[in-house]
Amino acid sequence: MSEDYKEIIEIVKQQEEALVFDDFSQDDSLQLGLKIIETVLAEYQKGVSVRIELNGITVFSHLMGRAGLGNEWWMRKKMNACQKYGTSSFRAYLEIEYAGKLDQYPWAANQGNYALRGGCFPIQVKGEGTVGYAMVSGLPQANDHQLVADSIAKLLGKGIPTVLGGMEFIP
Repeated sequence: MSEDYKEIIEIVKQQEEALVFDDFSQDDSLQLGLKIIETVLAEYQKGVSVRIELNGITVFSHLMGRAGLGNEWWMRKKMNACQKYGTSSFRAYLEIEYAGKLDQYPWAANQGNYALRGGCFPIQVKGEGTVGYAMVSGLPQANDHQLVADSIAKLLGKGIPTVLGGMEFIP
């Protein structure tokens, strides 16, 4: 694995460690979903699909612009990877696919059910662990990831590092 990818993995780990809620409710899901939409409109000016699941239930869903069924399909696959690997889907991509470790994680090669792509971020609560997932689809994968991370950070009032600085080499 190149040093650039190692640095990006460390940034994603820092994001995951910093973006932990004290508690998270359905009302918080609404606020996070609206924050994602607000961020898209302000910074990306492009339509995306947004979904937040909490305890296995979709509590927020919105399709912007031309987002549609294909985006929904990608989000489900990203969430499956996030659930299976226990990290953001982007970190799973960086640590498994890019590192050439698919043989160590046979489920990851199942592209019908899993997508090793950025865009799904676990919703973590102190003392509880993962209680849900926030996901988007419609931008390049590093942007999908950073959009969710930035939106969670804004909701929590925290600053986080970004993965977008050196991402032009990520397909």
